[in-house]
Amino acid sequence: DIKAAGGGTHRANHLCRMALLAPSSCSRADGYARRRPERTTLYQVLQENWRTFLSRAEEAGSGLPSFVREEVEAFLRCGLPQRGLLHLECPACGYQMVVAWSCKKRGFCPSCIGRRMSELAAHLVDRVLPLVPLRQWTFTVPHRLRYLMAYDKGLCSDVITAFVRALYRHLRAKAKRELGLCSVSDAHPGSVTFLQRAGSAINLHPHLHVPVLDGVYVVDGADEHPRFHVLSPPTPEQLVDIVDSTARRLETVLEARGLLGAGDDGESDALADEEPLLAACYATSLRNCDTVGDRAGQPSLRLVGEPPESSPSKRGVAVHHEGFSLHVGDQIDGRDRKRLERLIRYVARPPIANDRLRMRSDGDLTYTMKAPWSDGTRAVSMTALDLIARLCALVPPPRFHTVRYHGVLAAHAALRPLVVPASDDVETIDHDRVNALIGQLELFPLPDLPAAPRLSGGKVDITSPKGSSYI
Repeated sequence: DIKAAGGGTHRANHLCRMALLAPSSCSRADGYARRRPERTTLYQVLQENWRTFLSRAEEAGSGLPSFVREEVEAFLRCGLPQRGLLHLECPACGYQMVVAWSCKKRGFCPSCIGRRMSELAAHLVDRVLPLVPLRQWTFTVPHRLRYLMAYDKGLCSDVITAFVRALYRHLRAKAKRELGLCSVSDAHPGSVTFLQRAGSAINLHPHLHVPVLDGVYVVDGADEHPRFHVLSPPTPEQLVDIVDSTARRLETVLEARGLLGAGDDGESDALADEEPLLAACYATSLRNCDTVGDRAGQPSLRLVGEPPESSPSKRGVAVHHEGFSLHVGDQIDGRDRKRLERLIRYVARPPIANDRLRMRSDGDLTYTMKAPWSDGTRAVSMTALDLIARLCALVPPPRFHTVRYHGVLAAHAALRPLVVPASDDVETIDHDRVNALIGQLELFPLPDLPAAPRLSGGKVDITSPKGSSYI
């Protein structure tokens, strides 16, 4: 249960000290321990170099969009008790704890994106994905199109729509052929699309991860209840047809939007004209190059070892066609919910892991990949300012949706209530009790602690559930 956290400045000072002096090791039976973002290399790099990055941008006559600045500065407040906290106390045993507020951003915060990843994976496994076989489809576009997708949310929607339509056209045609259906409209596929912006080297790399039901639902005319039918695995020739259909559709879309030659030599670049610094971060991050310093525009230094041994039986099927690539993984049994949850956590993971970022003795940074590249690259080296440039490129613009539902899994699909898992065993949330607990919360002005970093003029915004604001 939640108690009011009132008491004025003295009370606020006491709670902040209580949080700051709390042991970082696990002291509870459930293993919970307050995270310490200020002790991570990522936080320290941003805290020490963010103002330098902004001042150099202003000297060059350019700046960053407000949504990028707000993302970085919110990360520097995330998890710090000085910047806002909640006091919790158990009325039965008297146990107390304080929980620092989080930034809840979507760009690169490992904690907030990791929490969203866990919540989304649990939601999809428990409430959305049916107990039927599933495959992961991974779709990658050429570098020129990645640059345009990084900022243009409308173009991202067009890319997703073109690929999903080509994929569904293939599944429906295969279902009609294999199941003997009268029409392709009798087959109902379903999928969830994840738009990932980052590559394994914290570089900008927009691509699609699409868990797709490995078959189609067909409505039985007798009882009008949909039944799932598994289809045969895709062949490389069929994958090429899907990629070719998507590429031709995207060429039409780019031509209609006037973007067919955007970014090429001699062609205008609207993003570079409007936001030159952000465009530079996009361009260098896409090519895995340095952005600032003496090595600006050159490929980032890499730690290369022996190439990994090629697996004799690579899982899935992959094709490359006209700069596009498409990979289809092995079939996953829908009854194996643990494996399915691992897949969702993988496609929704944060772009950076704190434990793989290290600062060397010379002040530069090394980020180690989870798995080596095919050429043996195991880590990439960069300066602190180059890391900030890469992080700026990963921040999605406002109202940039990264998870989308299609087919029978779409929100308003007529068959969705009949195919998603039953929620009889799921505990119902008592919204009246939740609202009553929220009404008990009392927010208070925070003291001016010297340990708090000064951001955006030194203002700390605290908004209560009722809309009142304290600065």
